[in-house]
Formats: sequence, C-alpha cells, structure tokens
Amino acid sequence: MNNTLTQTTDSYASQLVTYVREHPALHSRFMERFEKGECSKKEIMEFVGEFYHLTRVFPAYVCTLMVNAPFQKDSDEMAKILATELGEANSNKRHEKLYQDFLSSIEMDAASLRAKGMSPQTQKWLSRMHELYAHSNSDYAMGASFAMEHLGTPLWKGVLNGMKHYAQFFPDADLTYFHLHQGLEVVHEDATEETLAARVHDGVARADFERGAQDLLENHDEFMQGFA
Repeated sequence: MNNTLTQTTDSYASQLVTYVREHPALHSRFMERFEKGECSKKEIMEFVGEFYHLTRVFPAYVCTLMVNAPFQKDSDEMAKILATELGEANSNKRHEKLYQDFLSSIEMDAASLRAKGMSPQTQKWLSRMHELYAHSNSDYAMGASFAMEHLGTPLWKGVLNGMKHYAQFFPDADLTYFHLHQGLEVVHEDATEETLAARVHDGVARADFERGAQDLLENHDEFMQGFA
C-alpha cells in the first residue's frame, strides 16, 4: 500500500476506500462473467450456496471484534454493524434469515447446505477471515473490518446487476437480502471509518490498519478466484 497517503482523516479514508474498490478482489473473472450474464445456472448455485456459509458466521466474527476492542468507540461502532446483521430486534430481518429466503426462492435448501458443509475453498476463506477479525492487534483487526465493509457496496451492486440476466433460471428470486444490504452498507462503512479516524495520526496504528485491510482483500481475492 502507498505509504505516502495523506494523513487528514477524510482524505486518508477516501484514499483507503479507493484502494479497496480498485483491488483485484472486487474484479474477479467470475464476477465479471456474472455481471455480463455469462454464468451457467450450476455456477451461480455453487457460488450462492458457498456464500451462504458467510451469512451464518459473520455476526460471530463481528461480535468477536466488538468484545476484543480495547476502545469503547470501536466497540460502539462494531455494535452498530452487529445490530443490523441481527435485524435490529426484528428476527424477520436477520440477515441469515433473509439469505435463506433468497435460497428458498431459487429452490435451494439452507438445511441441505448446512448438512453438506462448505467446500475446502470456503473453509479456508472463512477460517482466515476469522483469524483477521479475532487478531490480538486491534488496529489490524479493524483494518480487516474496514476492507470487508467497503467491499459491500460494489459487491451487492454487481450481484443485483447480474441477477437481471438470470430471470430464466430464477424467475421468483427474492433479492431482499441484497437490496437491504445495499441500503445498509453506508451505515457499516461509516462505522469502520469512525474506527479509522482514531488512528490516522498514529503511524504504527495506521500501518497495522492498512495491513489488516490488505490481508482481508487478498483472502477475499483468493476465494473469488476459485470460481473463475
């Protein structure tokens, strides 16, 4: 990552967001094909089936980050993300539940996916993500969270754009999960940018934050390359 990044909060955050959005993790061959309508039904079902496992464990990762955070401000910001993941006291809006609704609408069964288990590729992806979120260096862990949340907006946009091409496969697809995430992502992004703000003027903390973001992106990129 460029060590000459400016150190004012807004400009630094903007440059870090740009770094995330331009990373190869968001420009995989699979997503390029998906958005163009070039994927087969089998390929799509494999991808969405594996992605389901993230929706199951992600709240636990955020919770780990929240309780391990040494600063109250960091914990508060992670609590905002966790609350939305859990539906803000409305179990019908719990994100895993919404993703299960999506799976049902395309004739996939969440219980069967759980019984089958995740692929080695997905296991490696999620195990590494857990390591990042549970890291003893909170600056590093918060950097990973920053990258993950800033992946969201372009990822959901790509999924929604791509699904327009696959109505013949999935005429009754319930895309509430993706639309909701697209709308909520700004809340998640703002929360992680607040955690960044406290570290902008601390060179060591900033470097660890960047390293966490970079490692998260590389992990996600490796996962996505498995679908190419």
